[in-house]
Amino acid sequence: MEANDLEVGDLNPGVTVLKPVKGLDSKSEECFRSRLQQSYDGSHQVLFCAEKDDPAEAVIERLSRWEMEVVLSPYMTTC
Repeated sequence: MEANDLEVGDLNPGVTVLKPVKGLDSKSEECFRSRLQQSYDGSHQVLFCAEKDDPAEAVIERLSRWEMEVVLSPYMTTC
């Protein structure tokens, strides 16, 4: 198969989703989980961006046991 024979639906480039977070509310864990459960055929990772010691950190770390790559970046303080 040549590149010209591919259709748009055949291409699944790798993606990175950047999700800035700050604090928690009653629906935060549900929202984070929903982000992780989205279906995509290509490779993907979710980068959660939170300030150091943000209360969301513990929830994100617990959810990071999913089979996709989840990264909590405490170094990005201005997402």
